[in-house]
Amino acid sequence: MPLSYASWATGHATRCSPCNAKEFYQDATDRDRLLQLLRPGVVVTNEELQLRRADGIPLWGLVHLREVADGSSTYLEGIIIDITDRKIAELAGRVELHEAGRP
Repeated sequence: MPLSYASWATGHATRCSPCNAKEFYQDATDRDRLLQLLRPGVVVTNEELQLRRADGIPLWGLVHLREVADGSSTYLEGIIIDITDRKIAELAGRVELHEAGRP
């Protein structure tokens, strides 16, 4: 099954076929860890990962993912929320506290 994703910015769904889902992870071990957490009936929620958009631009994503059984096959279904702005703000806040001499 091809990888599909939708962009809220454009409102369009994009199908990536063929493509390798591993290419969307900054660190391939994050994908392996997610797959190990998945089991039938288990939903992986609130996992923060460094990812890469289809155009190669890095982002921080908040991932919610589940495995879906469809007859004799299974596929992954989920959502990734771009939290890059939030992560940048958190880092800026930590830098500001550090510069002010507060831990």
